[in-house]
Amino acid sequence: MLLLYSVHVIKAILWVFFSDPVIPMYFCVHENNIELERQEPGSQIRLPSGEGSGSKGMFLWNQAMFVIAQLLTAGLLHINELDPIRRYLPSYNRPRKGGRYSAFQVSMIIFGSVLYIKHV
Repeated sequence: MLLLYSVHVIKAILWVFFSDPVIPMYFCVHENNIELERQEPGSQIRLPSGEGSGSKGMFLWNQAMFVIAQLLTAGLLHINELDPIRRYLPSYNRPRKGGRYSAFQVSMIIFGSVLYIKHV
């Protein structure tokens, strides 16, 4: 089912700008077919809008959602990596940090006028 849907989505994408996918802001029915669409919803072909399709600027929200969806379906990104502090969970279920301060520690040594930094 997911594969069939992704094939359908890829067919609807505009491929411009050196064969990179551009997701339009919305899809619409041509104005000549509006009455036919009202009589039978879903019967007419949807066309990509000019808005957010590159000619009038990019609609970055759709672009970002497309990239994230591609990474998720390819297995290159896990759902937990999208929100590492798990804001969708109630506060009592979120992972806690160990201490108040960072675990990154540095020791500094000054020899003459040169500062040396050593990671501990």
